[in-house]
Amino acid sequence: MDLNKQWWVSGMRYELMKPFYELKVQPTLPEDSGNYRCRLEADPLFAQDIMSHVTPLIVMVKPPSPSKPQITSYSERNVTLTWTHTIAKAHLPILKYSILISQLEADNIEVILTRNNISTITINNLKPYTRYAFSVRAENAAGHSNFGQEIVFRTMGEAPKIAPKIVSIVNGSDRCVDVKWENQNKSNLEVSGYRIMVHRLGSGDMREWYFKTTSNSLCSLGYHQDYRLSIEADNGFGYSPSVTQIFKTDIGVPTSPPQITSILSSTSTSVAFAWKEPKEPNGPINYFYVYYYPIKNPSQITKLQLKFNHEDHAKGYVHNITKLSSNTAYKIEMTAQTEKDEKYGESIASGMFEKYCKSLQANDNALYTEQFEELSKESEKMEVEGTSNSCEDFQQKNRYLNIGAYEGTRIKLSGNNTSDYINANYIDSCENKKAYIATQAPLPNTFGDFWSMIWQEKCNAIVCITKMVEKGRRKCDQYWPSDKKIPEVINGFTLTLTSEISNAYFVHRIITLKSSKCMLPERTVHHVQFTAWPDHGVPDNVFPLLSFMNYVTALESNGPLIVHCSAGVGRSGSYILIDSIRKHLSKSDYVKIQAHLRHMRKQRGKLVQTLEQYIFCHEVIKQLIKNGNTRMPTKQIMNYVQYLVESKDQGRSGIQAQYEDVCKLFIMAEAIFDEEEHEFYLSPKHAEYPANEGGASRHLMVNSSQDRIVIKIKCSNNAVYRISPVYTALEPGEAQRLQIVRDPGESRIDKMVVQYMFSKVKSPHEAFLSANPEIIKRMMIVLIAHNKHPQFSQPRIAPPGVMVNSGTSQSNVFGVQMNSRAGANSYMAGGNAPKGIYRQGTKKNIKSSKRL
Repeated sequence: MDLNKQWWVSGMRYELMKPFYELKVQPTLPEDSGNYRCRLEADPLFAQDIMSHVTPLIVMVKPPSPSKPQITSYSERNVTLTWTHTIAKAHLPILKYSILISQLEADNIEVILTRNNISTITINNLKPYTRYAFSVRAENAAGHSNFGQEIVFRTMGEAPKIAPKIVSIVNGSDRCVDVKWENQNKSNLEVSGYRIMVHRLGSGDMREWYFKTTSNSLCSLGYHQDYRLSIEADNGFGYSPSVTQIFKTDIGVPTSPPQITSILSSTSTSVAFAWKEPKEPNGPINYFYVYYYPIKNPSQITKLQLKFNHEDHAKGYVHNITKLSSNTAYKIEMTAQTEKDEKYGESIASGMFEKYCKSLQANDNALYTEQFEELSKESEKMEVEGTSNSCEDFQQKNRYLNIGAYEGTRIKLSGNNTSDYINANYIDSCENKKAYIATQAPLPNTFGDFWSMIWQEKCNAIVCITKMVEKGRRKCDQYWPSDKKIPEVINGFTLTLTSEISNAYFVHRIITLKSSKCMLPERTVHHVQFTAWPDHGVPDNVFPLLSFMNYVTALESNGPLIVHCSAGVGRSGSYILIDSIRKHLSKSDYVKIQAHLRHMRKQRGKLVQTLEQYIFCHEVIKQLIKNGNTRMPTKQIMNYVQYLVESKDQGRSGIQAQYEDVCKLFIMAEAIFDEEEHEFYLSPKHAEYPANEGGASRHLMVNSSQDRIVIKIKCSNNAVYRISPVYTALEPGEAQRLQIVRDPGESRIDKMVVQYMFSKVKSPHEAFLSANPEIIKRMMIVLIAHNKHPQFSQPRIAPPGVMVNSGTSQSNVFGVQMNSRAGANSYMAGGNAPKGIYRQGTKKNIKSSKRL
């Protein structure tokens, strides 16, 4: 208190009330706080202590709001806050603080108090991965402040607490199981994916996948094996407890033939031989098939079906063939059949496929007819949506009233205001699910549905196997633009024809597709129309079709391959069946045409509509196995001709055998090559690997010029790819293999850039360091890593650079000489097996080859 103040001065907030015994302060302010002393004025001679009195005065106001709280620590279910508070004496003492907690997504509000005036607190029992707002207010004896500035914070997420639930495990396509499961976690933190682990019981083998969906196919499993499946949910903050289940994979087809071990004895009319089971039987063997025929007369083939019940398979098997002609050389071939073969059709070794076709062809195609009628009876039992049992809206979208889409496999359009129906079905290949879409030729009222399907399924290749009009009847309506560079709008899609190239048997159109319904960039769609296949009939010969299929395979493809004819069953089914078996031959030496067609017909009815088409499919595969993929760059023709001249089969050279085929069939030779490959050839220009397993690929580099070429190879992703060589040089006419090894990793697309130039500098590395960038030329290899099984564009049978003679493939063969002298057991072990394989030598002249 200021003793110099004149309290009695008028006009002040301090008023001395008469008769001088009361002091009034109005209004009071914080600075009025202090000790007030009242003293009685008297003669100093008579002054006493009781003549003065001190009275304290405290003026208190509500405190200001504390500062914005800060987060000092946190976890999934708690958070620690601290704050500061700037106050004056008039605000003291602070009694406590209140914290306002707001759960933003749920509008839940809660206020909690501190036990004293400490400026920190830990808040518990919060929800994981939830946004909260926190603010603080202070309280003293005068009242409480407003809540201060809030801080918004999301708590940490925590791993799911509940394991997923397995709904079903069903054996699907070859070496695959189809698994469905459900998420059981109900927290606000969404599950982002699932970790799938499969352990093969009795071994340390383990496979792992990561999916974002709740159903998928697990492939590349062993046949007839017991596995433990484990599924864990992932929300980005950890994995849930796992749910496990034991399952057994389906029986498969033997991947190798039985092993003929020895000829035990032979007479003038019989021979006894021994064999063992295939190295990979892939299930219990039900039957062995023995094929034998005179080497000089292969048409006299005899087939035996043998069944053995003993359990000790390690001891092997023995059989005696009787009623043979004396003094005759025989060839013996064997295959094995499991329960799956017996149920779904016999697996035929590619080397025996031609003889198999002859047996089907005998007696006026008796076995062909029997197989086809059996398939037709099974197909009649399938119910079809879109035919007589369908609503009128579906019937209006079908070109033919008796051909619709099976409900279980049909494509369901999303975003359509009227109906999700389109007359189209997913079709599996031998290795991959939903590899194709078989559909009818679009009607004018379904053009929009058709292009919606192309956009939805992310397809960029359409195979059309029909003309607009055939035999005076409308078979297809033109659903693509007619004029180049003039856009055409169909149901919200803008189509522009950018290119149209006509070939002898097909037309290749390139169309850009842009949707007005979204902001995604335009897409390029390849439309290839094969014009040499009549309705309900077959092409005149197989080779234009095989060449066309190789052409289509070379196109960049993302989604399923769209295939349609007029009805989407006869020619479309035949194309899909042939193409699927053709790609399967790049990985296996066994084919099962009848079994795969049976599977295809469960997905869409009437596929391969006529007996003639069924026979034609066998003929195409037979010619493919026999002749291989003869579509190659012209610079490799000398290597191929050398192989044809040197290879021998039954006394004929390969070139003589081909000439005889040419005389029987009108074969159109085709040589397609890139312009730049006149000087440097690189093949193949793409490679596919399973992302979660990794793999390796080999590529052929050929110097087709007259000058020395130096090469440098660069990769866009050195973290997972290893290449050999990185630098190299090729003399004129020289060839070398490029090996690319990919380590396991995530699914993605990378590229390998092969740089080359003409140079006489000895060191390729020094040549590139001193080179003018303008003279460096480039080629690119596209590297695709995904978790699907890769589809190779080249058949395994005689691809360019790897020549295989026409001997038996994947079939154990023994040649036996029957002698007229009884008891003689001389024989020719091996016969034409193992087959001769000619492969272009590494770092050797392109004209040379070596036998493995």
